[in-house]
Amino acid sequence: MNYKYYSLSLDILHSCRSQMINNILDNDPNIYYALYSDLNSEVYNIYTKIYDLEWLKSHSDKFIEALSTLSYHEKKEFRSLFLSTLNDLANSWKDTSINLHFIEEQLQLLRSLILDNNRWNHNLNKLQVNFIKENKLLDKQLANLLQSDITPGCL
Repeated sequence: MNYKYYSLSLDILHSCRSQMINNILDNDPNIYYALYSDLNSEVYNIYTKIYDLEWLKSHSDKFIEALSTLSYHEKKEFRSLFLSTLNDLANSWKDTSINLHFIEEQLQLLRSLILDNNRWNHNLNKLQVNFIKENKLLDKQLANLLQSDITPGCL
């Protein structure tokens, strides 16, 4: 193996790690939605999975960029080394079911789950507001009804 491929792989890994740190410093929504949601909720798991997949996808995007600078023979050697490294990285996570060939599909599915969850929460909030509103109106009507039924001298 040529050290050039190792160096190129390390550059990609370093660049993606730097991007992760910048995402944290720049308040990336996916990270912060996960950090500030209930750790035991499925939403937390979905947001962390989305971020993990996007982070892995950034590796493959940079890998494709790097391939464009190499000859055919170099591409074969580099592809073998880098994909092995990326697969090892993905498989090192404890509860991973990540398949590098289907990252985009997994991301789309997880994002649609988040959108569905947001819609359900929005509808739930609307129902709660309507319930509170109707409850207040009912209390007011009951108070008016009780006041009109109680007249002086009837007791």
